[in-house]
Amino acid sequence: MRKMLLASFLLLVCFQFLYGTVRSLKNNPRDTGEVLVIFKKNLSPEDASAFNAKHKTSYTALADMITEVESYYALKRKRINPANKLFNCYRAPDPSAVDALIALLKTESIVKSAQPNYILSALDAYSYIYSTVSGGPNDPLYSSGTNYHLPCYGFMRQGEWYLNQVEADKAFASGLTTAPAGRNIVVAVIDTGVDYPLGGGNPDLAGNTLPGYNELTPTAPPYDDEQPDSCGDAGHGTHVAGIIAANTNNLSGMASVSCSQDVTWTSRVKVLPVKVLDAGGNGNDSDIYDGIVWAADNGADIINMSFGGSNQDDVLEQAVNYAYSAGVLCIAAAGNDSTQTYYPAAYPNVMAVSATDIAVDSCGSTYDVLASFSNFGKIDIAAPGVNIWSAANNLDSNPSGYSSMDGTSFSSPIVAAAAALVKLRNPAYTPDKIRTVLEQTADDDYQQCAGGNPGYDKYFGWGRVNVYRALQQDYNAQSTGGQALKTYNWPNPFSPSRDLATNIVFWASSQADITIKIYDGGGRLVWQDSINAADVSTTVYNTVQWNGKNSSGAAVSNGVYFYIVKSAAGPYAKNKIAVLY
Repeated sequence: MRKMLLASFLLLVCFQFLYGTVRSLKNNPRDTGEVLVIFKKNLSPEDASAFNAKHKTSYTALADMITEVESYYALKRKRINPANKLFNCYRAPDPSAVDALIALLKTESIVKSAQPNYILSALDAYSYIYSTVSGGPNDPLYSSGTNYHLPCYGFMRQGEWYLNQVEADKAFASGLTTAPAGRNIVVAVIDTGVDYPLGGGNPDLAGNTLPGYNELTPTAPPYDDEQPDSCGDAGHGTHVAGIIAANTNNLSGMASVSCSQDVTWTSRVKVLPVKVLDAGGNGNDSDIYDGIVWAADNGADIINMSFGGSNQDDVLEQAVNYAYSAGVLCIAAAGNDSTQTYYPAAYPNVMAVSATDIAVDSCGSTYDVLASFSNFGKIDIAAPGVNIWSAANNLDSNPSGYSSMDGTSFSSPIVAAAAALVKLRNPAYTPDKIRTVLEQTADDDYQQCAGGNPGYDKYFGWGRVNVYRALQQDYNAQSTGGQALKTYNWPNPFSPSRDLATNIVFWASSQADITIKIYDGGGRLVWQDSINAADVSTTVYNTVQWNGKNSSGAAVSNGVYFYIVKSAAGPYAKNKIAVLY
């Protein structure tokens, strides 16, 4: 949905200068005479006392201590950026003695870290963290990509890095993306249309794109007519379709997450284009409703929705509920405004996808971070959403027919393709089962060296999708081992007058009687419910609804409430619900 802004790029480059060089500090070039210093944000009394004793001062404010350090070492501030709250960049008084200066700065009790200002080239900044897989796809963009839109992006990860990050290339090399002959899985792309070859479009979509439907002009094919934006990028629906099912391993163009091949395979993932958005990328409720229902009625197994808005919408919810009841898994982009998850992603029967980027931890390993633009809140799973290479329509200014875009719009189809592959190998799986497989095989964002949020959280959901692990059904140990319970609830915050009910969702690894109790801030029991062991599922999520009333039927007041999901076998899980009318 959104392209990277230059300002965001500059901040990201600064972040990469600081953390992206950990693996090989000695071999990287540096900006001669510049030093990056991170000061401690919360000083202990001991740190302050040590500083004042050393400098014979009596400061209590960190700002005064920083000024003292700058004066003491004759440091001159460089590259001042109000948005940068992480580090200060200084010009050293003697460029030939930077290493000695850094050693001295590290002795200061208020300094967390100090280092040279290493220089990384734009295209190579992430190149060392990308590794092609032996036996992986032979498509040129899989391992390298040329940025034709440098004025808009200026900074690129190498090639289709996201395939490597979610291990789709490893799944392909291991033969996990194949299935028995004659089995096809259909992913409906509810979008601006798709620029497929029958309209003179992108050849990488030949053989894997079905005729589809044009809700805006029913007598016309669903070709992608989205116009170029200010960066020259065009073809939103085509970009989404390429990520899902572009022809792979054909020595041309790009590889897709599903690694589909055309007529050389008799079993594969296919795209069903459903045009409900106009050339400006906009669509109304009635057209979108019709498009979703049409897709559910015309063979879709998975529906991808890379669009959304901030308003809850009964019409749109009815559409996704219709698809769900028809056995279709709906997957949607969370949105790109760094706020609460948009609709339709926020609906319970839709799998919401946030966008991730990559960083390097202090051990020299890559890990996932939430993309700067991604929405959060009701998130079920995450996927890469920065510098995502894919096919473009014939209006795009990129002469290659491919372009790189950012946004949760392009995270969602990564998950949709993974879901299609799970369905391809396991055709009897229901939407709930596919969703459970993806979420319980996702890579947790918690890392030993980088930290993070172990288990479910509102930024990554259950984690970043991993195609290889999903197809292996390599479940997370903490979800299936012993008597583990996990829980989250949505919507949260919850408005009883607007939302009617909040869904308390939990995962149980064994069948046992379950009790759910909600307490107010004073620890008083407000409401409770129970589930018999025979009704507890260990293969999909269990859901209990609370309507915001106490056990006497009276509406509760605004505030924060706490709930506990407890198994008779012993383990329990807990969380918070904010009630706001």
